[in-house]
Amino acid sequence: MLVGARFRLKRKIIAAIISQKEELQYIPQDELVEVVREPHPDASKFVDVRWNGTDYAVFATDLADRGKKTQNQQIQCRPLANSSRCVSGPPGLLREVRGPSALGG
Repeated sequence: MLVGARFRLKRKIIAAIISQKEELQYIPQDELVEVVREPHPDASKFVDVRWNGTDYAVFATDLADRGKKTQNQQIQCRPLANSSRCVSGPPGLLREVRGPSALGG
């Protein structure tokens, strides 16, 4: 995996918000994530990704197994006015996404 590589998720994956390690949530299927930091050389099991403007730690094996590396797809997330929500998705298929939520399935 390379920093800057983008992956489309084939299935949802569990993720920890980096700034709040205790908070877990799922990143949904069909979302695009971008690798922002590769696993540490000490054989860390985690890789850092960015989704909807927030950095998350995910299991490297989950990303490899449940994601498909994409070419030339831009991640779009435009904040909605006065809201914690944004518009996200590949060009031509934008949808509204709510901000981080509790782990719920």
